[in-house]
Amino acid sequence: MQTQQNREKGTVTKMFWKVELNKILTEHKTKHAIKDKTVSTRTKDNRDEVLFRSFKELRDELEHKLDNPRNFREKHFKALLNHWIKKGLSASTLQGNASVLRVFCTWIGRPNMIKPLESYVDDKSLVRRTQVAQEDKSWTGNGIDFEEILKSIDAYDERAGVQLRVIKAFGLRREEAVCFQPIRAMKLGEDQNSIYVEKGTKNGLKRHVPITSDEQRAVLNIACRLAKTTEGHIGWESLSLKQAIAKIAYIMQKFGVTKKDMGVTLHGLRHEKMHDIYEEVTGHPCPVKGGVKGEVDPALDMLARNKMTQAAGHARLGITNAYAGSHRKVAKSESTFNV
Repeated sequence: MQTQQNREKGTVTKMFWKVELNKILTEHKTKHAIKDKTVSTRTKDNRDEVLFRSFKELRDELEHKLDNPRNFREKHFKALLNHWIKKGLSASTLQGNASVLRVFCTWIGRPNMIKPLESYVDDKSLVRRTQVAQEDKSWTGNGIDFEEILKSIDAYDERAGVQLRVIKAFGLRREEAVCFQPIRAMKLGEDQNSIYVEKGTKNGLKRHVPITSDEQRAVLNIACRLAKTTEGHIGWESLSLKQAIAKIAYIMQKFGVTKKDMGVTLHGLRHEKMHDIYEEVTGHPCPVKGGVKGEVDPALDMLARNKMTQAAGHARLGITNAYAGSHRKVAKSESTFNV
């Protein structure tokens, strides 16, 4: 009898950290880190994922038996950071994980506990990220035939195929594509010369994206036939946003559209669109494609970056460096930032 009671007690102890963490998340996860507003579904899901994974790694892989997440200390963060570096996580991922844990620390009454990552390592390049693209992430730049991949995916799942078309034509994010309502987007557009992107956007930044080509109109026609109604979308009707994102990710993996297999990801189609905008405006390839500074009119470079910022749905001009690169030289040891 005592043995059975001990087993039950041990099970409860093992589960307590999950119950307690879930309580903390339920109370706080919708809150913005600084502003008095609610964060996006994407941010909430990311917080869930990072925190549960971090505490599981602490217990299962690093043998820190932290039964109550409220007892999280700097020593636990240092152990996690060293663990992640040994696993080869990118600087961008390290900074993202640290950002979530910093927010978590404010929830448990320990703000400012986690210092800048550079203070924890000798080799600063391991944790220092840059928002300047160091490599061409587009499909074309990596020799991938879009039409060939599209043909296979179309045959497997029509909706996934339409999502790929929309991402390539308008530079949408994955979340925006699975939520995309083409008929509504066109009705809310400006004089039928743009689409209005409003669901699945990052930080809730809605935007108009110009329609400038027959290719884009052809893609919209296909998307509208699939959606059928004003409120219809090109995702999967029976799935939640989280499930839809997981499904398109699975399909990409199934057909080898991964960094490991093909050297590109679905996000590379968004980069492709940004590169196209730059070249259409300036008449020259962007820096990450080998464009030379002296050949580009500075005024056109600025105009191109403004158009890229608008199309991509970002609030600041500098983020275009993450897509197009910069004419200034950046150390190769710095990691890239995913946008």
